[in-house]
Amino acid sequence: MIANKEMSASMNYDWDWINDLPDWDAPEELTKNDVPPTHNLAILLLSSNLVSNEIQALVGRYITEVANLNVWLSAGGQQRLDARAFVTLTSHVEQYTRRIYESWKELEAALNSTHDIAPEESRSRIAATSQSLQFTLIEAIDFMSSVRE
Repeated sequence: MIANKEMSASMNYDWDWINDLPDWDAPEELTKNDVPPTHNLAILLLSSNLVSNEIQALVGRYITEVANLNVWLSAGGQQRLDARAFVTLTSHVEQYTRRIYESWKELEAALNSTHDIAPEESRSRIAATSQSLQFTLIEAIDFMSSVRE
């Protein structure tokens, strides 16, 4: 009898809030090879000869936190979350992936347009976009780490 009440309560759960979560369709370069976008993003960044050692180190920490979060969820962490918390968590991870990707594309554009603008402006733009990518990676790392605490 209790199981039936629980089942009926979960079936009547109000899912309207899910429509308020941001939605992002990852670009094709992040969805190939049946690999999660987070992994493809890390590969994309690490395989570029355009990123600094600092960014490479942060990408390593980022993919480590993705893996640690997945281990935590598989080892019972997901059971500690209700449906809303779990879906919201996955949405946050997706949005960090989007933000990192967008920051990367801005840095890539800045690095590839050095011949189109004055050297001082180019250096300034590269520094700003590099700093933005680093900041976004750190935010994602901190967020995923905090979920497990």
